[in-house]
Amino acid sequence: MTHRRPQLTFLLAAVVVAAQCLAAEPSSRTYAVLSLVGDRFMVAAPKIDAGRESSRKAFVEFPAGAVDTEVSIAVEDALREADPSSATVLLRARGTEFFQLQADGLDRGGDSMDLYRQLRPRLGDIPATHLILVGKIRREPDIVPTYTCFGSGREPCRALQPGRIEGVGVYVGRRLPVRDANTGEPSPGFLAPFAYVRVSLFDLRSAELITEQVLTESWVFPSGYDKDPMEVLDAAAKRVKMRELLVSAVRSAVPRLLQKR
Repeated sequence: MTHRRPQLTFLLAAVVVAAQCLAAEPSSRTYAVLSLVGDRFMVAAPKIDAGRESSRKAFVEFPAGAVDTEVSIAVEDALREADPSSATVLLRARGTEFFQLQADGLDRGGDSMDLYRQLRPRLGDIPATHLILVGKIRREPDIVPTYTCFGSGREPCRALQPGRIEGVGVYVGRRLPVRDANTGEPSPGFLAPFAYVRVSLFDLRSAELITEQVLTESWVFPSGYDKDPMEVLDAAAKRVKMRELLVSAVRSAVPRLLQKR
């Protein structure tokens, strides 16, 4: 069976579903795809107050639906390569309900199965056998794999990055001097777009989690001595880098998911 772009759109339990027009002989495997990472991005930075380190975080809204649609299409493209006989149903969350469910789950330390249990009754009767869910994770940052802190050997700068980051965003490393692990070139700080997400594969018939991939990806841009780290990239470039990082990470995760289906 050859894949075709979605041609039919209908409303299903506060989720817009774009379903493929299937060939006469249906595939035995149809993947519903739902991304819940594109409502907003995080701007995170350490804050030094009276000699003690803490974290400062803010959130900025993405254009509604744009990033999650891009992620879902990236998953669909990866499925076309990894499982060409399958079909896909692209889901898109409308409003804030689904994102709030996810945020509440992160607050209480819930896992992907917890999120699935919260979402499933709200999705209705999806015409699919499996669900690929792209969601956020929240954890301590480890975002400088190619850079090292001054005086820390070759270890990443974990000790200088307090607090937790989640989903998609940028980490602003002011007054966090780093050195290129390969060239030795120093920098007084850095800007790091990141994607901290989880791609999970569920069997909709048995309501079981089959497998998942946890992704903690980042790109580091040293600030040099003439710029504030936040100014290394302009606003448009930050968004482009975040989206590129996210899409690349998700695409690479899909073939690994299907190895355990």
